[in-house]
Amino acid sequence: MKIKIGTDKSSLYLDILLAYLVRAIKHMDLGEGTLLYPIPLDKFVVNNADDIPEITIGIDKHIEMTLESSKNEEKHYSPKLHYCKGSDLTKASEQSINWSNIFHISDMGSGPDAKITISPDGFLYVKSDDTNKNCTIDLRSEAPPLERYIGYSAVLSLNMETTKDGHKKRLYFILDPLMKVSSNQG
Repeated sequence: MKIKIGTDKSSLYLDILLAYLVRAIKHMDLGEGTLLYPIPLDKFVVNNADDIPEITIGIDKHIEMTLESSKNEEKHYSPKLHYCKGSDLTKASEQSINWSNIFHISDMGSGPDAKITISPDGFLYVKSDDTNKNCTIDLRSEAPPLERYIGYSAVLSLNMETTKDGHKKRLYFILDPLMKVSSNQG
């Protein structure tokens, strides 16, 4: 199973070490695995590129996070990507991030966006599509000069055996990678 983080120019794959995750779920206390308290997945993921994705406004048109799985994984685990969450992790940021400088976001005063929400504490939430496999957000075509580090979380779930007797339960997981977003300066 993989998480693909893609733009128009490049893609990064995060491989989920499913065999280790299955063993850990059966034999370790990793937490509740609920939507409210998802299990951190970072220990069970390998970034083969060993790099922070860099997104450039003006060059890249969108960011897409996709959950990819084989037919066998679909059958046994019924994987779902529920939503993605963005947060500004830039150390030197003097003010809170203006998400509408980076992404196409509908005017929140004209009505709610069915796909994108900005919480009062400044987090950006992007709902998965109807397949529960993709979270996509469009970038603006231009932006004021900026360079930000964005933490983005993906919340996904798997139907997994939680006991030795084969009992299955839907468990929720969270993955917290990082990306750099900048505007095209030339």
